[in-house]
Amino acid sequence: MTKTVPVSHEEVRVVHEPITAADRPARGARIQEDETEVILHAERPVVRKETVGVERVRLETDKVTEQREVSEDVRKEEIRCDTDEGPGRDGRGGERGLSR
Repeated sequence: MTKTVPVSHEEVRVVHEPITAADRPARGARIQEDETEVILHAERPVVRKETVGVERVRLETDKVTEQREVSEDVRKEEIRCDTDEGPGRDGRGGERGLSR
């Protein structure tokens, strides 16, 4: 964004003024070079950015359950175990489901 703002500064100009008889140096006085310094001031526009918190953002989650169709081969395994103990034996010498 561009905006025009007023700024000011100081400039120097030389003003010539006639001198009066009282201002004139005495006869025989030499004209000397004199140096005068003047500090000039100027306004400068300053553009600055500042980061400040302006709002809070919070995240929430919702659990969504949906139904989807899947297709895959389903396998079923069956294990048969033949032991010498015979039916109803647990293979450790005791009856299954009975305590001694």
